[in-house]
Amino acid sequence: MNFDLASAFQMDVIDWLAITFLLGGPAAFATGRAVAQGWRARVTLVGYMLALGAVVGFLCWALFEVPVIPAHRLLEALSEGDAGALALGLTAYGLTVLVLGVIASIGFAHARGAQMARQYPFLS
Repeated sequence: MNFDLASAFQMDVIDWLAITFLLGGPAAFATGRAVAQGWRARVTLVGYMLALGAVVGFLCWALFEVPVIPAHRLLEALSEGDAGALALGLTAYGLTVLVLGVIASIGFAHARGAQMARQYPFLS
C-alpha cells in the first residue's frame, strides 16, 4: 500500500495546517500553560490533546465538509481486516494530536519554567 498524504487527509493540507495552527495551536498552547499553572503533570496533556484533536477534526468537517476522522472508512477497514486502511484513516487525526501535543508541551514548558524561577529563585 502506498502512503498518500492527500488521501489520508481527504482535504487540502494547507487548509488542515491553517485550522490546526491558527485555531488549535493557540488553544493547545493555552491548555499547556493551564496544566502547568495548576502544577499538574505533563502527562495530563494527553487526554486534553485527544479531545482538542477531535475538536479540530470537527472544525475541519464543519468548515470544509471533509471528515478528518473518516468513520465510514474506519468501519469498512475494521470489517475487512485491512490494517493499512485503518492506519491511513487514523493518520490525519494522529498527526493533528501530535502537532497539538507539541504546541501544548511548549506552552507547558514555558509556564513551568516561569513558575520554577518564581517559586525557587535560588535555582537560577
